[in-house]
Amino acid sequence: MGLRVVLSPDSSMPDEGFPEGPQYVMAAYNFYGSGSQPGPNADEPFIRSLTARMENLPEDRRIAFATGGYDWDASGNAQQLTESEAYDFSLKSGDVQRDVNSGELYFTYTAEDGSIHTVWYADGETIAGWFNLSRSLGCWQVALWRMGGEMPETLKMLGDLKGISLN
Repeated sequence: MGLRVVLSPDSSMPDEGFPEGPQYVMAAYNFYGSGSQPGPNADEPFIRSLTARMENLPEDRRIAFATGGYDWDASGNAQQLTESEAYDFSLKSGDVQRDVNSGELYFTYTAEDGSIHTVWYADGETIAGWFNLSRSLGCWQVALWRMGGEMPETLKMLGDLKGISLN
């Protein structure tokens, strides 16, 4: 049995460091989310800053990325979405774009009640980009938060990362 410690992005890092033994996971998600304006789960500067903060952690460390995303209504309320749910909403938009800094997809759509919504979400390409960025920064161990509702292409990409099939 082992201990896993999940650190939020705003966790303070003690000068004396954390003890050896537990596995440490830095949560690199919810850069934007409930209670914020629309935006990505994570972007390159955010990931770079978190991996730099992880350098003083013991060697058994990982960075965690979130799948899916958020749907913000016009008043700023956000609901979590799976990738599949976000994709379904994207069919109402017709103008899905990919953000350069985060790799996430984003779009607006009009809900049945006439209100305008903004959606940001991670797909397989996004997650692969975050994975490759974290590897280039020396963080080879990656965890995913909130699996479920991924598109088949994303599941295939995740399986290809380790040579396993997730069908």
